[in-house]
Amino acid sequence: MEGKTVSKIKNIILLDGIQQKGTLLLPIRLTILYLAFSIFVYIVCPFNWETPKPILFYSLLLIYMGAVWLGYHVGMSRKYNQSFALSPIMTDKLIQIVSLMTVVSCILYVINIFRDYGFSSFDFVGLCKQMWLGIQNPGFGYAFRAERLLSSVRGSDVVGGYAITLINYIWSFVELPSVILSLLYFCRLKPYAKICAVLYIILTFTYYLSIGTNIRVFHVFLLIELPAIITVLSQSYQRQLNRKNVCRFIVSMVLGILLMAGYFTWMMVSRGGINRYEDPSYNVGGVSIDIGNETPETPAETPPENPSEEPPTSPTTPPSVSTPSFQVPPILMKFWISFSSYFTQGYYGMSLALTEPWTPMFGFGNSMFVVNFVSDHFFDIDQYTYQMKVERDYGWDSDIQWASMYSWLANDVSFYGVILVMFLIGFLLALIYKDAITTNNCFAKVGIFYFILMLLFIPCNNQLAQNAYTLFSFVFVMFSWILSKCLPNILQKRKQKSSL
Repeated sequence: MEGKTVSKIKNIILLDGIQQKGTLLLPIRLTILYLAFSIFVYIVCPFNWETPKPILFYSLLLIYMGAVWLGYHVGMSRKYNQSFALSPIMTDKLIQIVSLMTVVSCILYVINIFRDYGFSSFDFVGLCKQMWLGIQNPGFGYAFRAERLLSSVRGSDVVGGYAITLINYIWSFVELPSVILSLLYFCRLKPYAKICAVLYIILTFTYYLSIGTNIRVFHVFLLIELPAIITVLSQSYQRQLNRKNVCRFIVSMVLGILLMAGYFTWMMVSRGGINRYEDPSYNVGGVSIDIGNETPETPAETPPENPSEEPPTSPTTPPSVSTPSFQVPPILMKFWISFSSYFTQGYYGMSLALTEPWTPMFGFGNSMFVVNFVSDHFFDIDQYTYQMKVERDYGWDSDIQWASMYSWLANDVSFYGVILVMFLIGFLLALIYKDAITTNNCFAKVGIFYFILMLLFIPCNNQLAQNAYTLFSFVFVMFSWILSKCLPNILQKRKQKSSL
């Protein structure tokens, strides 16, 4: 009996004994655990989030979890439809196309770095100096870019002008998918395409390091790990998992997560704000923190006129005796406060939104990019979003603070309609995940990246619709994947008609 228990634990750790059903259910189990963990952090974090309607708020969070769980199981129970299988010749053609697209994406990315820094010409020396300053001091780079975004620099004032702006919108449909595919087929790429793919990753990391931001650096980590994730899960489903590969995968994931945590902490410290977390005035969006500091019961003494001098101590006052207590290292406390701020403030924004009336936005309200684009070029629809209403009534800045993905979806369907949306997300996740690990459907594998990104940022924002870079490419990938599912049936029907 004991031997079987040890063997079972060993198989679970090494993934050797995972059955096909367990592999298929792994994503939804991890999703539910992750969402439950996010609610737990929201409750125990040091921020004094005052939830206006706690019963409604927590009930909806649990119902959303149940909806995505139910949708996933319904999707898994559907009869599997075979995807359009690429022949070896077609795969070679695809790799050639991806190679060329990777080169274009790399070149265009370099141009956009110049544009984002506000350069009107290809001043490589100036760009390198600017990026090096940002790498040395990411806080400076972050402030510099914020000032740049607030300035009146237009698309016509930077490299490429409006022509590159238009090209960026068009190329956004295929830029990220081409990079993902280049990593999935990396070993089969031409040398020049491999160089461009690696250069794209290095440029992305270096650029966002120089401007002191976190999210796109996380994108890089996910892009690098995605091929290994799909390979391990596919081998697990087919019961061909190699213990050596599993160990490498686990080590790379653990190291990657630790490096991301270290990078995140360093980035927040370099910005400066978190360094004064012990200051009573420290807050996020007006919400203070409680880190257990004891306040003295006696009134504070009058400070000396010269701040550099210590206040005189009365000789009759006995020295205070401090009881030994565990002190959390400041660097860990800075990580915990920064992490909980990023991870839970979206839920607080959602709790505030639950007090606001719903104005239907008919599909235009779930994306920050779409809302801003329509408001800037046509008419103001920002005023109808939950985010703007919360900013107006509570001062929760819609451009700085987050409101969770649920709130963005609710702009179109209300918070009760989000239940159906989460069911649909779970349903599509099941279909695309099953396709990714059981077939050679490249679009399903690319789609896994977007679903991981979306699910991880549920507590924060609607990450897939934040900008054109992810929104347009997600639409393209989903359309291509759906077409790959429908194409076999179309070809079969045509074959049947021709045979009659």
